[in-house]
Amino acid sequence: MKVYFLEVSVYRLTKENYCVEMDKYLKKRGSPRKEVTAQDILREAKGELSAIEQLDKTILQTNIQSFGGGWRYNEIIGYLRFYQDGSRIKVEYWQHQAQRVRRTRKKFFVRKSYKISEKKVKNKNDSKEINKAIHYCLKISIRALSKKFYFDTENFHSMSSHIDWTYIC
Repeated sequence: MKVYFLEVSVYRLTKENYCVEMDKYLKKRGSPRKEVTAQDILREAKGELSAIEQLDKTILQTNIQSFGGGWRYNEIIGYLRFYQDGSRIKVEYWQHQAQRVRRTRKKFFVRKSYKISEKKVKNKNDSKEINKAIHYCLKISIRALSKKFYFDTENFHSMSSHIDWTYIC
């Protein structure tokens, strides 16, 4: 029986590259991208924005929305799904079904690989050994997939050493 315990998001490109593309798009549309400051938020909450500032804000929001919105949830093209199968940690890969990977908001995800990597865990009661196996599978999975994609492992790396993997797996 498969026990899924972790998903890692796969992105079309990094957040920095996405922002560069968005800036080019906004400049082409005639609305330069302006970083929102805390002062701007306070002024907006108090209703102190001028009519021109309100119009600029509306145009900017419309252009950002037409580009595709924020990066974190709109640029995902796939997932690495980690699961336990007996004494093995395995990873399957899901990706949106498309001829080309490009900016789109209409995605239908399908399983591309049932097992992109796996690692046998000798002692299922040793959390450190399970953690090493998961890191190994992640490294192999990233290497097996195209180098041009971005894998969001930030949360995983920040918390993986603090998790009791024997309880989860």
